[in-house]
Amino acid sequence: MALLFQLWIETGHDDTKGMAIRNYFNAKKEIITDMGHYPIKVYKSEDTASIITVNGISQTGMHSQKDCEEMTQIGFEFYEHLRKVPTFRYALCGIEVDEWREMSELEEDPDDILLIKGFVIRKDLYNLLGSPGEMIPFTTNYVWTPYEGEVWDPT
Repeated sequence: MALLFQLWIETGHDDTKGMAIRNYFNAKKEIITDMGHYPIKVYKSEDTASIITVNGISQTGMHSQKDCEEMTQIGFEFYEHLRKVPTFRYALCGIEVDEWREMSELEEDPDDILLIKGFVIRKDLYNLLGSPGEMIPFTTNYVWTPYEGEVWDPT
């Protein structure tokens, strides 16, 4: 069973935004870190999201400290690219984060977003949710709970 490390970007029902994001990542071709060069793979989900992943890392989850370090470095690079993409609603990076949440689920329990490290949301949506907790600026139009990297737990 595949357990992919990915960047999941929710764009809403306007797929022109999703297409622009997918085009951005397709043009980048690879993520480069201290640990290697990783070819980018771009997908459109069945609903309203774009999914970005890479080749060259574990496709079955995290099995070692090396996997953790690779995924962490790639995660930080994903977030750097996310600062440059066209508009989106919200995004999250991690293992199997596709189809993470619908907007209606966020509206039901908005405090949950503060528990997820690396969750990025557009400011107007954050305000619509009642500005739960204290997220910090990500870019001009986005706030987030900062990404801290992946955690390797061998137990």
